[in-house]
Amino acid sequence: MLKALYYWLISQTRSQSSAAAFAFALAVILTGLLALSPDLAFAGTGGSEVAGWYADISNALKGIWGKLIAMAFIGFSLVAFKEGAIIPAIFLIFVGLGVGIIPDIVDARFTLTF
Repeated sequence: MLKALYYWLISQTRSQSSAAAFAFALAVILTGLLALSPDLAFAGTGGSEVAGWYADISNALKGIWGKLIAMAFIGFSLVAFKEGAIIPAIFLIFVGLGVGIIPDIVDARFTLTF
């Protein structure tokens, strides 16, 4: 959407510098509006808004679906190793291991009641 807005601005103006200036002015106006309406911020609310989503995702990754996803990533890494793609295969192994480990790390380190 931003790319389309940028191209529209370019087509409406004669130079890229004036389009960039208009886009910057628009960004400043939007930032000012957000600064004047602090009720849109969720900072410091304790995380109760996302507690349900986090519990659902965490339980899914700790259950059978998380194990299946982790095994799929490790299987894809074996295929990538066979094809000779070493760096993507290593990345896939880390993602596969991370799918099973990350929810436990987050639960051990953080709680949603800061």
